[in-house]
Amino acid sequence: MSEFGDIFFDYLIHIQDSCKGEIEKCQLFVLIIGNSFGSTYYRQKEGTKSPDSVTMQEFKRSIEVNTYKHIFINKFVEYDYKNYQRALTKEITKSIENIDELIDDVDNIVLSAKKEFTNRYPFPQDSYKYIFNFLDIIYSLKTNNAIIPYESFDDIKTSLRKQWAGFMYDTITNNKTIPINALDRVIEKIDKVENQIRTLIESQVNKQDNDSKITFDISRLTNEINSEDISKIKEELHSKIFNLLYVDEGEFQQEYNQRVIFRSLITTENIEKWLSLLESRVKQYKWAKSLPSTIVFKGIGVIFSYYPNQQEIPYDLILSFYNLYSNIKTSFTKEDYEALLILSADKFNKLYEPKPDPEPDPEPEQGDGLPF
Repeated sequence: MSEFGDIFFDYLIHIQDSCKGEIEKCQLFVLIIGNSFGSTYYRQKEGTKSPDSVTMQEFKRSIEVNTYKHIFINKFVEYDYKNYQRALTKEITKSIENIDELIDDVDNIVLSAKKEFTNRYPFPQDSYKYIFNFLDIIYSLKTNNAIIPYESFDDIKTSLRKQWAGFMYDTITNNKTIPINALDRVIEKIDKVENQIRTLIESQVNKQDNDSKITFDISRLTNEINSEDISKIKEELHSKIFNLLYVDEGEFQQEYNQRVIFRSLITTENIEKWLSLLESRVKQYKWAKSLPSTIVFKGIGVIFSYYPNQQEIPYDLILSFYNLYSNIKTSFTKEDYEALLILSADKFNKLYEPKPDPEPDPEPEQGDGLPF
Protein backbone atom coordinates (compact mmCIF):
# COMPACT_ATOMS: atom_id res chain seq x y z
CA MET A 1 0.00 0.00 0.00
CA SER A 2 2.96 2.30 -0.63
CA GLU A 3 0.80 4.47 -2.90
CA PHE A 4 -0.81 5.96 0.23
CA GLY A 5 2.47 7.65 1.19
CA ASP A 6 3.08 5.84 4.49
CA ILE A 7 6.54 4.71 3.34
CA PHE A 8 9.47 7.13 3.40
CA PHE A 9 10.77 7.47 -0.14
CA ASP A 10 14.53 7.99 -0.25
CA TYR A 11 15.25 10.64 -2.87
CA LEU A 12 18.46 8.89 -3.99
CA ILE A 13 17.10 5.42 -4.75
CA HIS A 14 14.28 3.78 -6.70
CA ILE A 15 10.83 3.86 -5.11
CA GLN A 16 10.69 0.04 -5.07
CA ASP A 17 13.96 -0.10 -3.12
CA SER A 18 12.43 2.29 -0.61
CA CYS A 19 9.71 -0.32 -0.05
CA LYS A 20 12.35 -3.00 0.49
CA GLY A 21 14.21 -0.74 2.89
CA GLU A 22 11.16 -0.52 5.15
CA ILE A 23 11.23 -4.28 5.79
CA GLU A 24 14.20 -4.19 8.14
CA LYS A 25 12.38 -1.55 10.22
CA CYS A 26 9.33 -3.78 10.65
CA GLN A 27 8.70 -6.02 13.66
CA LEU A 28 6.07 -8.15 11.87
CA PHE A 29 5.61 -9.03 8.21
CA VAL A 30 2.10 -10.03 7.05
CA LEU A 31 2.14 -11.62 3.59
CA ILE A 32 -1.20 -12.02 1.79
CA ILE A 33 -1.15 -13.84 -1.54
CA GLY A 34 -4.13 -13.80 -3.88
CA ASN A 35 -4.30 -14.43 -7.62
CA SER A 36 -2.61 -11.21 -8.76
CA PHE A 37 1.16 -11.08 -9.32
CA GLY A 38 1.58 -7.32 -8.93
CA SER A 39 4.38 -5.08 -10.22
CA THR A 40 7.59 -6.63 -11.52
CA TYR A 41 10.75 -5.62 -9.67
CA TYR A 42 12.55 -3.06 -11.80
CA ARG A 43 15.98 -4.71 -11.58
CA GLN A 44 14.78 -7.91 -13.23
CA LYS A 45 16.45 -8.52 -16.58
CA GLU A 46 14.19 -8.02 -19.54
CA GLY A 47 12.80 -11.30 -20.83
CA THR A 48 13.17 -13.14 -17.51
CA LYS A 49 10.66 -16.00 -17.55
CA SER A 50 10.21 -16.09 -13.77
CA PRO A 51 10.61 -12.49 -12.59
CA ASP A 52 10.29 -11.33 -9.00
CA SER A 53 7.44 -9.08 -8.05
CA VAL A 54 8.04 -6.19 -5.65
CA THR A 55 6.21 -8.20 -2.97
CA MET A 56 8.50 -11.17 -3.57
CA GLN A 57 11.55 -8.93 -3.17
CA GLU A 58 10.12 -7.60 0.10
CA PHE A 59 9.51 -11.14 1.31
CA LYS A 60 13.05 -12.24 0.44
CA ARG A 61 14.33 -9.24 2.41
CA SER A 62 12.21 -10.28 5.39
CA ILE A 63 13.95 -13.68 5.27
CA GLU A 64 17.39 -12.03 5.20
CA VAL A 65 16.67 -9.87 8.27
CA ASN A 66 14.69 -12.65 10.02
CA THR A 67 11.47 -10.69 10.54
CA TYR A 68 8.55 -12.52 12.18
CA LYS A 69 6.13 -13.51 9.43
CA HIS A 70 2.43 -14.35 9.06
CA ILE A 71 1.66 -15.95 5.70
CA PHE A 72 -1.82 -16.13 4.19
CA ILE A 73 -2.62 -17.78 0.85
CA ASN A 74 -5.97 -17.70 -0.91
CA LYS A 75 -7.34 -21.22 -0.51
CA PHE A 76 -8.30 -21.51 -4.18
CA VAL A 77 -4.79 -20.49 -5.27
CA GLU A 78 -3.34 -22.99 -2.79
CA TYR A 79 -5.62 -25.73 -4.15
CA ASP A 80 -4.47 -25.07 -7.74
CA TYR A 81 -0.82 -24.93 -6.60
CA LYS A 82 -0.99 -28.33 -4.89
CA ASN A 83 -2.59 -29.87 -7.99
CA TYR A 84 0.25 -28.41 -10.04
CA GLN A 85 2.88 -29.78 -7.63
CA ARG A 86 1.39 -33.29 -7.68
CA ALA A 87 1.37 -33.33 -11.47
CA LEU A 88 4.92 -31.93 -11.62
CA THR A 89 6.26 -34.55 -9.20
CA LYS A 90 4.82 -37.35 -11.33
CA GLU A 91 6.37 -35.83 -14.44
CA ILE A 92 9.84 -35.50 -12.89
CA THR A 93 9.68 -39.01 -11.43
CA LYS A 94 8.76 -40.38 -14.85
CA SER A 95 11.70 -38.53 -16.42
CA ILE A 96 14.38 -39.98 -14.15
CA GLU A 97 13.08 -43.31 -12.90
CA ASN A 98 14.58 -45.10 -15.90
CA ILE A 99 18.08 -43.79 -15.19
CA ASP A 100 20.11 -46.74 -13.85
CA GLU A 101 22.73 -44.64 -12.07
CA LEU A 102 22.80 -41.01 -11.02
CA ILE A 103 24.74 -38.97 -13.53
CA ASP A 104 26.32 -35.53 -13.30
CA ASP A 105 23.66 -33.78 -15.36
CA VAL A 106 20.65 -35.20 -13.50
CA ASP A 107 19.85 -31.69 -12.22
CA ASN A 108 19.65 -30.53 -15.82
CA ILE A 109 17.28 -33.39 -16.60
CA VAL A 110 15.02 -32.35 -13.73
CA LEU A 111 15.12 -28.68 -14.74
CA SER A 112 14.41 -29.56 -18.34
CA ALA A 113 11.46 -31.75 -17.35
CA LYS A 114 10.07 -28.99 -15.12
CA LYS A 115 10.48 -26.37 -17.85
CA GLU A 116 8.79 -28.54 -20.47
CA PHE A 117 5.96 -29.45 -18.11
CA THR A 118 5.40 -25.82 -17.03
CA ASN A 119 5.25 -24.65 -20.64
CA ARG A 120 2.35 -26.99 -21.42
CA TYR A 121 0.58 -26.95 -18.06
CA PRO A 122 -2.93 -25.41 -18.27
CA PHE A 123 -2.62 -22.71 -15.58
CA PRO A 124 -6.07 -21.41 -14.55
CA GLN A 125 -4.65 -17.87 -14.86
CA ASP A 126 -1.51 -16.55 -16.58
CA SER A 127 -0.31 -14.97 -13.34
CA TYR A 128 -0.20 -18.39 -11.66
CA LYS A 129 3.01 -19.43 -13.43
CA TYR A 130 4.76 -16.60 -11.52
CA ILE A 131 2.80 -16.92 -8.28
CA PHE A 132 3.63 -20.64 -8.09
CA ASN A 133 7.36 -19.81 -8.21
CA PHE A 134 6.75 -17.51 -5.25
CA LEU A 135 4.93 -20.32 -3.43
CA ASP A 136 7.89 -22.66 -4.04
CA ILE A 137 10.02 -20.29 -1.93
CA ILE A 138 7.38 -20.01 0.78
CA TYR A 139 6.90 -23.76 1.14
CA SER A 140 10.67 -24.30 1.37
CA LEU A 141 10.97 -22.30 4.61
CA LYS A 142 12.31 -24.35 7.53
CA THR A 143 11.25 -21.95 10.31
CA ASN A 144 8.49 -19.38 10.78
CA ASN A 145 6.67 -21.34 8.08
CA ALA A 146 3.05 -21.43 9.27
CA ILE A 147 0.87 -20.97 6.18
CA ILE A 148 -2.83 -20.16 6.70
CA PRO A 149 -5.32 -20.51 3.82
CA TYR A 150 -8.02 -17.84 3.70
CA GLU A 151 -11.20 -17.21 1.77
CA SER A 152 -12.18 -13.78 3.09
CA PHE A 153 -10.52 -10.91 4.94
CA ASP A 154 -12.39 -11.94 8.08
CA ASP A 155 -10.43 -15.21 8.05
CA ILE A 156 -7.19 -13.22 8.13
CA LYS A 157 -8.38 -10.92 10.95
CA THR A 158 -9.52 -13.87 13.07
CA SER A 159 -6.23 -15.69 12.62
CA LEU A 160 -4.12 -12.63 13.44
CA ARG A 161 -6.14 -11.95 16.59
CA LYS A 162 -5.45 -15.48 17.83
CA GLN A 163 -1.79 -15.45 16.87
CA TRP A 164 -1.06 -12.03 18.38
CA ALA A 165 -2.90 -12.93 21.58
CA GLY A 166 -0.66 -15.99 21.94
CA PHE A 167 2.41 -13.93 21.01
CA MET A 168 1.58 -11.33 23.68
CA TYR A 169 1.05 -14.03 26.31
CA ASP A 170 4.41 -15.67 25.55
CA THR A 171 6.19 -12.31 25.56
CA ILE A 172 4.76 -11.26 28.94
CA THR A 173 5.37 -14.70 30.48
CA ASN A 174 8.94 -14.98 29.19
CA ASN A 175 9.80 -11.53 30.53
CA LYS A 176 8.70 -12.55 34.02
CA THR A 177 10.20 -16.00 34.26
CA ILE A 178 13.12 -18.02 32.99
CA PRO A 179 12.00 -21.32 31.44
CA ILE A 180 13.02 -24.36 33.47
CA ASN A 181 14.40 -26.11 30.39
CA ALA A 182 16.72 -23.11 29.78
CA LEU A 183 18.12 -23.49 33.32
CA ASP A 184 18.50 -27.23 32.78
CA ARG A 185 20.58 -26.61 29.63
CA VAL A 186 22.84 -24.16 31.48
CA ILE A 187 23.32 -26.59 34.38
CA GLU A 188 24.04 -29.41 31.93
CA LYS A 189 26.72 -27.34 30.18
CA ILE A 190 28.32 -26.34 33.50
CA ASP A 191 28.46 -29.99 34.59
CA LYS A 192 29.98 -30.94 31.25
CA VAL A 193 32.71 -28.29 31.50
CA GLU A 194 33.43 -29.39 35.08
CA ASN A 195 33.75 -33.03 34.00
CA GLN A 196 36.06 -32.08 31.13
CA ILE A 197 38.34 -30.07 33.42
CA ARG A 198 38.45 -32.95 35.89
CA THR A 199 39.25 -35.37 33.07
CA LEU A 200 42.10 -33.18 31.85
CA ILE A 201 43.60 -32.95 35.33
CA GLU A 202 43.27 -36.70 35.93
CA SER A 203 44.82 -37.47 32.55
CA GLN A 204 47.98 -35.52 33.33
CA VAL A 205 50.91 -37.57 32.12
CA ASN A 206 53.65 -35.58 33.81
CA LYS A 207 53.33 -32.76 36.26
CA GLN A 208 56.06 -30.86 34.48
CA ASP A 209 58.51 -31.42 31.70
CA ASN A 210 61.91 -29.83 31.33
CA ASP A 211 60.34 -26.65 29.92
CA SER A 212 58.01 -26.30 32.92
CA LYS A 213 54.99 -27.24 30.80
CA ILE A 214 52.13 -29.47 31.86
CA THR A 215 50.94 -32.11 29.36
CA PHE A 216 47.60 -33.91 29.21
CA ASP A 217 46.16 -36.99 27.58
CA ILE A 218 43.56 -35.44 25.25
CA SER A 219 42.27 -38.84 24.06
CA ARG A 220 40.57 -39.41 27.41
CA LEU A 221 38.70 -36.12 27.06
CA THR A 222 37.59 -37.00 23.51
CA ASN A 223 36.37 -40.41 24.57
CA GLU A 224 34.37 -38.90 27.43
CA ILE A 225 32.63 -36.41 25.15
CA ASN A 226 31.68 -39.16 22.71
CA SER A 227 30.41 -41.44 25.45
CA GLU A 228 28.07 -38.74 26.74
CA ASP A 229 26.39 -38.26 23.37
CA ILE A 230 26.55 -41.77 21.91
CA SER A 231 23.29 -42.96 23.48
CA LYS A 232 21.38 -39.99 22.01
CA ILE A 233 22.93 -40.54 18.60
CA LYS A 234 22.13 -44.25 18.73
CA GLU A 235 18.51 -43.58 19.67
CA GLU A 236 18.14 -40.99 16.90
CA LEU A 237 19.72 -43.32 14.35
CA HIS A 238 17.41 -46.22 15.22
CA SER A 239 14.41 -43.90 14.96
CA LYS A 240 15.32 -42.52 11.55
CA ILE A 241 16.08 -45.91 10.00
CA PHE A 242 12.78 -47.23 11.35
CA ASN A 243 10.83 -44.29 9.91
CA LEU A 244 12.51 -44.76 6.53
CA LEU A 245 11.36 -48.38 6.39
CA TYR A 246 7.96 -48.12 8.08
CA VAL A 247 5.03 -45.71 8.09
CA ASP A 248 2.66 -45.05 10.99
CA GLU A 249 -0.86 -45.79 9.73
CA GLY A 250 -2.62 -45.78 13.12
CA GLU A 251 -5.08 -42.95 13.67
CA PHE A 252 -5.71 -43.60 17.37
CA GLN A 253 -2.96 -46.08 18.20
CA GLN A 254 0.44 -46.85 16.73
CA GLU A 255 0.16 -49.20 13.79
CA TYR A 256 3.21 -49.50 11.55
CA ASN A 257 3.30 -50.87 8.02
CA GLN A 258 6.44 -51.52 6.01
CA ARG A 259 7.10 -49.44 2.93
CA VAL A 260 9.13 -51.92 0.89
CA ILE A 261 10.02 -55.61 0.47
CA PHE A 262 13.60 -56.55 -0.44
CA ARG A 263 13.84 -59.63 -2.63
CA SER A 264 17.49 -60.35 -1.73
CA LEU A 265 19.48 -60.05 1.46
CA ILE A 266 21.16 -56.66 1.97
CA THR A 267 24.92 -56.57 2.60
CA THR A 268 26.99 -53.79 4.15
CA GLU A 269 28.37 -53.15 0.65
CA ASN A 270 24.80 -52.54 -0.56
CA ILE A 271 24.20 -50.13 2.32
CA GLU A 272 27.46 -48.25 1.72
CA LYS A 273 26.71 -47.84 -1.99
CA TRP A 274 23.15 -46.67 -1.21
CA LEU A 275 24.36 -44.16 1.39
CA SER A 276 26.88 -42.70 -1.06
CA LEU A 277 24.05 -42.15 -3.58
CA LEU A 278 21.85 -40.57 -0.92
CA GLU A 279 23.86 -37.33 -1.08
CA SER A 280 22.85 -36.87 -4.72
CA ARG A 281 19.22 -37.62 -3.88
CA VAL A 282 19.23 -35.00 -1.12
CA LYS A 283 20.69 -32.33 -3.40
CA GLN A 284 18.62 -33.29 -6.42
CA TYR A 285 15.24 -33.16 -4.69
CA LYS A 286 15.84 -30.35 -2.20
CA TRP A 287 12.59 -28.64 -3.21
CA ALA A 288 10.44 -31.76 -2.88
CA LYS A 289 8.11 -32.27 0.06
CA SER A 290 8.39 -36.07 -0.17
CA LEU A 291 10.01 -38.71 -2.37
CA PRO A 292 8.67 -42.06 -3.56
CA SER A 293 10.33 -45.23 -2.29
CA THR A 294 11.37 -46.04 -5.86
CA ILE A 295 13.67 -43.00 -5.80
CA VAL A 296 14.86 -43.22 -2.17
CA PHE A 297 15.97 -46.87 -2.34
CA LYS A 298 17.12 -46.82 -5.96
CA GLY A 299 20.72 -47.96 -6.31
CA ILE A 300 20.72 -50.25 -3.27
CA GLY A 301 21.71 -53.11 -5.53
CA VAL A 302 18.85 -55.55 -4.96
CA ILE A 303 15.37 -55.89 -6.41
CA PHE A 304 12.65 -54.50 -4.18
CA SER A 305 8.89 -54.02 -4.24
CA TYR A 306 6.92 -51.25 -2.59
CA TYR A 307 3.43 -50.72 -1.24
CA PRO A 308 1.81 -47.95 -3.33
CA ASN A 309 -0.11 -46.42 -0.43
CA GLN A 310 3.01 -46.21 1.76
CA GLN A 311 5.69 -45.24 -0.71
CA GLU A 312 5.94 -41.45 -0.10
CA ILE A 313 8.78 -40.64 2.35
CA PRO A 314 9.09 -37.08 3.79
CA TYR A 315 12.11 -35.22 2.40
CA ASP A 316 13.02 -33.79 5.82
CA LEU A 317 13.34 -37.33 7.20
CA ILE A 318 15.68 -38.33 4.34
CA LEU A 319 17.77 -35.18 4.83
CA SER A 320 18.10 -35.58 8.61
CA PHE A 321 19.07 -39.25 8.21
CA TYR A 322 21.72 -38.35 5.64
CA ASN A 323 23.13 -35.57 7.87
CA LEU A 324 23.34 -37.98 10.81
CA TYR A 325 25.07 -40.60 8.67
CA SER A 326 27.56 -38.00 7.37
CA ASN A 327 28.40 -36.84 10.90
CA ILE A 328 29.07 -40.39 12.03
CA LYS A 329 31.26 -41.05 8.99
CA THR A 330 33.37 -37.90 9.42
CA SER A 331 33.43 -37.42 13.20
CA PHE A 332 33.65 -40.95 14.56
CA THR A 333 36.03 -43.84 14.12
CA LYS A 334 36.10 -46.28 11.24
CA GLU A 335 34.76 -48.94 13.59
CA ASP A 336 31.76 -46.74 14.43
CA TYR A 337 31.02 -46.23 10.74
CA GLU A 338 31.26 -49.97 10.05
CA ALA A 339 28.90 -50.58 12.97
CA LEU A 340 26.45 -48.16 11.31
CA LEU A 341 26.59 -50.20 8.08
CA ILE A 342 25.98 -53.46 9.96
CA LEU A 343 23.09 -51.94 11.93
CA SER A 344 21.46 -50.59 8.76
CA ALA A 345 21.86 -53.88 6.89
CA ASP A 346 20.31 -55.74 9.82
CA LYS A 347 17.30 -53.37 9.90
CA PHE A 348 16.82 -53.59 6.13
CA ASN A 349 17.00 -57.39 6.16
CA LYS A 350 14.02 -57.56 8.49
CA LEU A 351 12.04 -56.62 5.37
CA TYR A 352 13.65 -59.40 3.29
CA GLU A 353 11.12 -61.67 1.63
CA PRO A 354 12.19 -63.82 -1.32
CA LYS A 355 9.95 -63.75 -4.34
CA PRO A 356 7.72 -66.86 -4.24
CA ASP A 357 8.30 -69.46 -6.91
CA PRO A 358 5.60 -69.48 -9.59
CA GLU A 359 3.02 -72.20 -9.15
CA PRO A 360 3.35 -75.02 -11.70
CA ASP A 361 0.69 -75.32 -14.38
CA PRO A 362 -2.01 -77.83 -13.41
CA GLU A 363 -1.74 -81.29 -14.91
CA PRO A 364 -4.30 -81.88 -17.69
CA GLU A 365 -7.14 -84.14 -16.65
CA GLN A 366 -6.81 -87.68 -17.94
CA GLY A 367 -9.98 -88.77 -19.71
CA ASP A 368 -11.02 -92.22 -21.00
CA GLY A 369 -10.46 -91.27 -24.63
CA LEU A 370 -14.17 -91.22 -25.49
CA PRO A 371 -15.52 -88.21 -27.40
CA PHE A 372 -18.51 -87.82 -25.06
